[in-house]
Amino acid sequence: MNGTNYGGTNQTTSKIAITLIEALNVSIDKYAFVTNSASYIALGGDGNEPVPGSEITYAVTFTNTGSVSAYNFTLSDPLDSSVEYLPGSMKYEEGAQATTLPADYTAATFACADGAADDALGDTYGIEGDASSGTSIVFSFDNAIPAGGSGTVYFKVYIK
Repeated sequence: MNGTNYGGTNQTTSKIAITLIEALNVSIDKYAFVTNSASYIALGGDGNEPVPGSEITYAVTFTNTGSVSAYNFTLSDPLDSSVEYLPGSMKYEEGAQATTLPADYTAATFACADGAADDALGDTYGIEGDASSGTSIVFSFDNAIPAGGSGTVYFKVYIK
Protein backbone atom coordinates (compact mmCIF):
# COMPACT_ATOMS: atom_id res chain seq x y z
CA MET A 1 0.00 0.00 0.00
CA ASN A 2 1.28 3.50 -0.74
CA GLY A 3 0.40 5.09 2.62
CA THR A 4 -2.96 6.44 1.46
CA ASN A 5 -5.98 5.48 3.56
CA TYR A 6 -8.67 4.53 1.03
CA GLY A 7 -11.29 3.20 3.42
CA GLY A 8 -11.91 2.17 6.98
CA THR A 9 -13.07 -1.08 8.49
CA ASN A 10 -15.44 0.35 11.07
CA GLN A 11 -17.35 3.40 12.16
CA THR A 12 -14.31 5.08 13.76
CA THR A 13 -12.99 6.07 10.32
CA SER A 14 -16.34 7.09 8.91
CA LYS A 15 -17.13 10.54 7.61
CA ILE A 16 -20.89 9.95 7.70
CA ALA A 17 -22.96 13.02 8.51
CA ILE A 18 -26.45 12.75 9.94
CA THR A 19 -28.97 15.54 9.47
CA LEU A 20 -31.61 15.48 12.18
CA ILE A 21 -34.93 17.24 11.87
CA GLU A 22 -36.27 15.94 15.18
CA ALA A 23 -34.45 14.60 18.22
CA LEU A 24 -34.03 10.84 17.88
CA ASN A 25 -31.84 7.95 18.86
CA VAL A 26 -30.43 6.21 15.82
CA SER A 27 -27.35 4.01 15.95
CA ILE A 28 -25.17 4.19 12.80
CA ASP A 29 -22.22 1.94 11.91
CA LYS A 30 -20.18 1.77 8.72
CA TYR A 31 -18.21 -1.19 7.40
CA ALA A 32 -15.91 -1.52 4.37
CA PHE A 33 -15.33 -4.66 2.31
CA VAL A 34 -12.47 -4.58 -0.20
CA THR A 35 -12.41 -6.74 -3.34
CA ASN A 36 -9.44 -7.04 -5.68
CA SER A 37 -9.25 -8.55 -9.16
CA ALA A 38 -8.25 -12.16 -9.69
CA SER A 39 -5.25 -10.98 -11.71
CA TYR A 40 -4.01 -8.83 -8.81
CA ILE A 41 -4.37 -11.76 -6.41
CA ALA A 42 -2.65 -14.12 -8.89
CA LEU A 43 0.35 -11.77 -8.85
CA GLY A 44 0.59 -12.19 -5.07
CA GLY A 45 -1.61 -9.31 -3.96
CA ASP A 46 -3.87 -9.52 -0.96
CA GLY A 47 -7.54 -9.97 -1.83
CA ASN A 48 -8.56 -7.44 0.83
CA GLU A 49 -5.89 -4.78 0.39
CA PRO A 50 -7.29 -1.33 -0.56
CA VAL A 51 -5.09 -0.38 -3.52
CA PRO A 52 -5.80 1.50 -6.77
CA GLY A 53 -8.06 -0.69 -8.88
CA SER A 54 -9.78 -2.22 -5.87
CA GLU A 55 -13.51 -2.07 -5.33
CA ILE A 56 -14.86 -1.19 -1.89
CA THR A 57 -18.39 -2.03 -0.84
CA TYR A 58 -19.58 0.10 2.06
CA ALA A 59 -22.35 -1.07 4.38
CA VAL A 60 -24.01 1.61 6.50
CA THR A 61 -26.22 0.07 9.17
CA PHE A 62 -28.84 1.91 11.17
CA THR A 63 -31.12 1.06 14.09
CA ASN A 64 -33.69 3.24 15.78
CA THR A 65 -32.64 2.64 19.38
CA GLY A 66 -35.23 5.05 20.76
CA SER A 67 -38.66 4.27 22.11
CA VAL A 68 -40.54 6.29 19.46
CA SER A 69 -40.52 6.42 15.66
CA ALA A 70 -37.73 8.38 13.97
CA TYR A 71 -38.85 10.86 11.32
CA ASN A 72 -37.15 12.95 8.64
CA PHE A 73 -33.44 12.33 8.65
CA THR A 74 -30.69 12.01 6.08
CA LEU A 75 -27.39 10.13 6.04
CA SER A 76 -24.62 11.72 4.00
CA ASP A 77 -21.32 9.96 3.36
CA PRO A 78 -18.68 12.19 1.72
CA LEU A 79 -16.51 10.41 -0.84
CA ASP A 80 -12.76 10.78 -0.74
CA SER A 81 -11.30 12.21 -3.97
CA SER A 82 -9.35 8.96 -4.46
CA VAL A 83 -12.54 6.96 -5.07
CA GLU A 84 -15.38 7.03 -7.58
CA TYR A 85 -18.95 5.84 -6.97
CA LEU A 86 -19.99 2.85 -9.10
CA PRO A 87 -23.39 3.80 -10.61
CA GLY A 88 -26.23 1.43 -9.86
CA SER A 89 -24.48 -0.13 -6.86
CA MET A 90 -26.86 1.10 -4.14
CA LYS A 91 -28.61 -1.75 -2.33
CA TYR A 92 -30.74 -2.08 0.76
CA GLU A 93 -31.61 -4.83 3.23
CA GLU A 94 -34.35 -4.10 5.72
CA GLY A 95 -33.77 -5.38 9.24
CA ALA A 96 -30.23 -6.46 8.36
CA GLN A 97 -27.25 -5.33 10.40
CA ALA A 98 -24.41 -6.13 8.03
CA THR A 99 -21.08 -6.81 9.65
CA THR A 100 -20.20 -9.00 6.68
CA LEU A 101 -20.93 -8.59 2.98
CA PRO A 102 -23.94 -10.56 1.67
CA ALA A 103 -22.83 -13.75 -0.11
CA ASP A 104 -24.56 -12.58 -3.28
CA TYR A 105 -24.45 -8.78 -3.26
CA THR A 106 -26.37 -8.59 -6.53
CA ALA A 107 -29.30 -10.37 -4.87
CA ALA A 108 -29.43 -8.02 -1.87
CA THR A 109 -33.05 -7.00 -1.48
CA PHE A 110 -33.03 -4.60 -4.43
CA ALA A 111 -31.03 -1.94 -6.17
CA CYS A 112 -31.58 1.43 -7.71
CA ALA A 113 -32.82 0.97 -11.23
CA ASP A 114 -30.15 2.99 -13.01
CA GLY A 115 -27.83 4.56 -10.45
CA ALA A 116 -29.12 8.03 -11.28
CA ALA A 117 -29.86 10.75 -8.76
CA ASP A 118 -32.76 10.33 -6.38
CA ASP A 119 -33.22 6.63 -6.95
CA ALA A 120 -36.01 5.33 -4.75
CA LEU A 121 -34.84 2.20 -2.99
CA GLY A 122 -38.53 1.37 -2.53
CA ASP A 123 -38.46 -0.05 0.98
CA THR A 124 -40.74 0.41 3.97
CA TYR A 125 -38.76 3.46 5.13
CA GLY A 126 -38.90 5.28 1.78
CA ILE A 127 -35.12 5.51 1.39
CA GLU A 128 -33.85 7.45 -1.60
CA GLY A 129 -30.21 7.30 -2.61
CA ASP A 130 -28.48 10.12 -4.43
CA ALA A 131 -24.95 10.04 -5.82
CA SER A 132 -25.37 12.82 -8.38
CA SER A 133 -22.92 15.23 -6.75
CA GLY A 134 -20.02 12.81 -7.23
CA THR A 135 -18.62 13.99 -3.89
CA SER A 136 -21.01 12.27 -1.47
CA ILE A 137 -23.63 9.58 -1.19
CA VAL A 138 -26.88 10.74 0.39
CA PHE A 139 -29.63 8.52 1.75
CA SER A 140 -32.89 10.29 2.64
CA PHE A 141 -35.44 8.49 4.81
CA ASP A 142 -38.92 9.70 3.82
CA ASN A 143 -40.96 7.43 6.10
CA ALA A 144 -40.88 6.85 9.85
CA ILE A 145 -38.54 4.22 11.23
CA PRO A 146 -40.32 2.63 14.19
CA ALA A 147 -38.60 1.96 17.50
CA GLY A 148 -36.30 -1.00 16.88
CA GLY A 149 -36.48 -0.59 13.09
CA SER A 150 -33.20 -1.24 11.29
CA GLY A 151 -31.52 -1.91 7.98
CA THR A 152 -28.37 -1.62 5.94
CA VAL A 153 -27.73 0.54 2.89
CA TYR A 154 -24.86 -0.47 0.62
CA PHE A 155 -22.90 1.24 -2.14
CA LYS A 156 -19.69 0.55 -4.04
CA VAL A 157 -16.75 2.70 -5.01
CA TYR A 158 -13.72 2.11 -7.19
CA ILE A 159 -10.28 3.22 -5.98
CA LYS A 160 -8.72 5.41 -8.69
